[in-house]
Amino acid sequence: MSTIKKKIKNVHFVGISGPKMKKLGFESWYNISDLSVIGIFEIFKHILHILKIRKILFERLKIFKPDVFIGIDSPDFNLPLEGRLKKIGIPIVHYVSPSIWAWRKKRIKQIVKNTNLVLLLFPFEKQLYINYNIPHCFVGHAIANKFALKPNKKQARKKLGLSSNNLYLAILPGSRLSEIKMLSVSFIITAKTLCENDSSLRILLVLNNVELLKKFKKIQLKTAPELFFKVFLNKSSQVLIASDIALVASGTATLECLLAKCPMVIGYKVNILTFFIVKSLIKIPYISLPNILTNKNIVKEFIQNKCTPLNLTKALQYLLYNVKEKNILYNIFYKLHKKLRCNSNEKATQVILKLIKNHQYF
Repeated sequence: MSTIKKKIKNVHFVGISGPKMKKLGFESWYNISDLSVIGIFEIFKHILHILKIRKILFERLKIFKPDVFIGIDSPDFNLPLEGRLKKIGIPIVHYVSPSIWAWRKKRIKQIVKNTNLVLLLFPFEKQLYINYNIPHCFVGHAIANKFALKPNKKQARKKLGLSSNNLYLAILPGSRLSEIKMLSVSFIITAKTLCENDSSLRILLVLNNVELLKKFKKIQLKTAPELFFKVFLNKSSQVLIASDIALVASGTATLECLLAKCPMVIGYKVNILTFFIVKSLIKIPYISLPNILTNKNIVKEFIQNKCTPLNLTKALQYLLYNVKEKNILYNIFYKLHKKLRCNSNEKATQVILKLIKNHQYF
């Protein structure tokens, strides 16, 4: 948004957004939290509301007639909407490729039919789009530009008011309420055990909003009320740079750890029925981005029944005191960071404006 606004003075953004986009002047018809549902069976509870939003959104955009529609991720919501909008002559950009390399590869046909251009975040995605002759552009990941290639840990700690004498464990238990409910107990018990074993260890809790914090605190009071967490809202990048190690749910947080050069352990759980269905569909062995990007098990992942305090504690203790392993991870993360750091906002803006001008992408 910021880059497009610099190049076009009278640009107007409408649709679905979060608080950060609203601050930039986005006219939000719906909040992104309305779509933030994870898990197959969890979606059933909200499906009618989500379908209603999509229907109203199409009707409003049909009248509004935007110069371009940019669907950001959320393929199950966006791709059908993009297909209808494309039919009435609105150019379509889909930002963030659906994970067709991991599961539901047949969606490639829907992508071909419903989009004019797909913006890719990861270099390994390019070949798949070339194979299917789908207009695309690798733009890298916008977050990669926000992190220095060699982060300054001392400076980050100073900004956050943290001591240089302590060890710090960052805990990122998810960005959705369902994740907080599923992961908090295991993460809290793990943190408690680690603190009991090392009095110099301090826990930094990173969450996106107050609603998630309230839910986490409620669970903590029942699990380990005596345990102290220093809380940070929307400060994941600085906290991860300042930390010695991190315990995170899967998703963008794993990429942020990579970019912050922070060693991590992954813990993740979903509804049991969702797990078995997704497990039968997924074609790759990993869920965290560092492992997917390298196609190697460089970061420990503990999924579903393996996501226990005992397993998480052992893995974190090994990383926390193993300097050699930390250095290996640092070098891998550094190389991956360089590949993803492509001035993505500028590249994305250029191809989007080209599409608007030509009504097709070459």
